[in-house]
Amino acid sequence: MKRDNSYFSIVFAVLIIVASWAYCYVSGFGGYKSKAADIDRISDEVKMAQDKYNSLVQTKAAIANNKDLVTNTLVAVAQGSDTENTIAEIEALASAQKLVIPSIQISGETASADATASSDAVTLGFTVNGSFEAINALVKSIEKDVKFMTIDNITMSSTDTGMSATIGLKTYTR
Repeated sequence: MKRDNSYFSIVFAVLIIVASWAYCYVSGFGGYKSKAADIDRISDEVKMAQDKYNSLVQTKAAIANNKDLVTNTLVAVAQGSDTENTIAEIEALASAQKLVIPSIQISGETASADATASSDAVTLGFTVNGSFEAINALVKSIEKDVKFMTIDNITMSSTDTGMSATIGLKTYTR
C-alpha cells in the first residue's frame, strides 16, 4: 500500500505543478498580451505625435521663409485708411523726378474704423507738369511702388512749358 501512496503523491505533486504552471502561464501571458497591446498603442501615439511635431516644424519653416512676403503684403495693402501715407509717398516719388503736385483729389475713402470691414479702394487724382521723361519716370515709379496701387487713367497734354498729365489711381485697404 505504500506503493500506491507514493504513486498518488507523485501524481498529486505533478498535478499541482501543472496547475501552478498553467495558472502562472495564463495569468502572466494574458498580462503580457495586454501590456504588448498597450505598448503598441502607445508606440502608435508616439509616432502620430512625432509626425504632428514634424508637420509643425515644416509649417514654421515655411512661415519663416514667407515672412518677407507677408510683411510686404501687409505694407502693400494697409490696414484701414492710410491715405496720408499714400499721398506722402506719391509726392516723394514726384519729388524724386523733380515734379511738383499742386493738389491731390481724394474720393471713395471710408470713415469706418471697423477692422473687419471688407477691402475698400481709395481713388486719388492729381495733375503734374514737367517733361515727358519725368512724367514717364513717375508713372513707372508708381507702378513699381511697394504699396498696391493701380493706375486707372492717364491723360497727357502738351503745354507751353512741356507736358501736363492728369493721373487717376486707386489704392486699397484691408
